[in-house]
Amino acid sequence: MASQQFLWRLRYELKLPVLCLVDCDPYGIRIMATYKYGAKNMAANNYKIVIRDMKWLGILPNDLKKFGILKDVALPTSEDALGQIKNLSEEPFVKNDDKMIAEVTNLLSRGKTPEIDCIGGSNINA
Repeated sequence: MASQQFLWRLRYELKLPVLCLVDCDPYGIRIMATYKYGAKNMAANNYKIVIRDMKWLGILPNDLKKFGILKDVALPTSEDALGQIKNLSEEPFVKNDDKMIAEVTNLLSRGKTPEIDCIGGSNINA
């Protein structure tokens, strides 16, 4: 929670933009969502720690095709991760955001997880 409060202060007291760099797997998405939307078990305190206008950086499922990232740089999605992705698809922050719906659906249907670490040797053609 201390890191969330720190970022909240950077954003709303110092007026600095906040960027979140996470892998596009269900765990990275969950981390991003906690900073951007808050945690269910902390609902009473979310108003002082959420950063609604935080920008999500990283490799998204739709980026694999968009930037011509080789298919072999994405890792196969584990069974546990598939279950987590299905759980994410039921979250309000996904259901209420067309871009998140598209990314989570793509992640689920692709069967591969585009992680930041995997593109170091990849040729990205933007």
